[in-house]
Amino acid sequence: MLIVFDITNRCNLKCTYCYHNLLSNKNILEFDEISVKSILNIIKNIIKDTNEPINITFTGGEPFLRADDLLCTLDKLKLYKDRISYISIITNGTLLTYSLSQALFKIWPSLYLDISLDGPEKIHNYQRQSKNGNYSSVLLGIESARKAGLNVSLSSVITKLHLQYTALEYYNFMQSFDLPWYAGKITSEIDSSIYNISDSEFTDFAIELINEWAMDPTDKSVAWIDGILEIITTRQQKVKDNKCADITTVFAGDKGYAWPCSRLVPLKKYVLGSIADGIPFILNSPIRKEISDLFYDDNTCAHESLIRKGIITPLPEFALERERLFAHLAQHVSIHK
Repeated sequence: MLIVFDITNRCNLKCTYCYHNLLSNKNILEFDEISVKSILNIIKNIIKDTNEPINITFTGGEPFLRADDLLCTLDKLKLYKDRISYISIITNGTLLTYSLSQALFKIWPSLYLDISLDGPEKIHNYQRQSKNGNYSSVLLGIESARKAGLNVSLSSVITKLHLQYTALEYYNFMQSFDLPWYAGKITSEIDSSIYNISDSEFTDFAIELINEWAMDPTDKSVAWIDGILEIITTRQQKVKDNKCADITTVFAGDKGYAWPCSRLVPLKKYVLGSIADGIPFILNSPIRKEISDLFYDDNTCAHESLIRKGIITPLPEFALERERLFAHLAQHVSIHK
């Protein structure tokens, strides 16, 4: 079971596409920060009420604005180490000092950090806006985490700004870090800026990236492509028991509100309940079942099913472009190494 804790709305950046920009929307549930005590109680109760191994992700906002709370939480979670498969933190990387990275490694050596890096400096600084730019701070954060021995991956949000570069330039830039990396886009319901890239534009860019990967003589893997290949394999094997709405729960806020998917936070409509309702209530919520029932036979994720059915945003282009991307990658698998 994957448990995601959205531990703060606060952030030291103002990314153009962040869903926290929507907090004035009447459909959004506003909440105060979840306490360390609530996080620990949720984990304790989930471990009590299920035999499944637990995977935990901390996100925000910027989670390291609560660095002391994170360190305290990780230290106390050692009590449940036998039941926790992995812990990860999604961060913009700007607050990652070497001393903090060392402290994280000392408490939880197998910790994973997913650090946001949108691309070369000009793109990154525009998209992840701050007063003085933050690209150099992110590079220092990446270096600090690696030096301390932590597991690090990189994530990019692709926009129209990326189209000023060739796919080869972006591919080589990301590969130069010799780290797993991921690339994606934000739906227009969150990012309505002039730089938001359409599904077809993203697919065109992604296909070019796949072409570069297929011709790369270094034989380095790309985590983002590996993830798509895993979905393709799952489809081919007709696996029916790997449904994310059955295994993912996101907790956020001072009341321990729960959602069935991180992409549905903080929409009021999809709240499963709160920690006050009890873990069994949340895990057996009618909304969770409703989301789970939306899955297609191809095992696509719940959020994508909601989009396909027009429940979140009627974007028929989304499904068509996703299939075009998958088909192109499948075509290349047989010829790549």
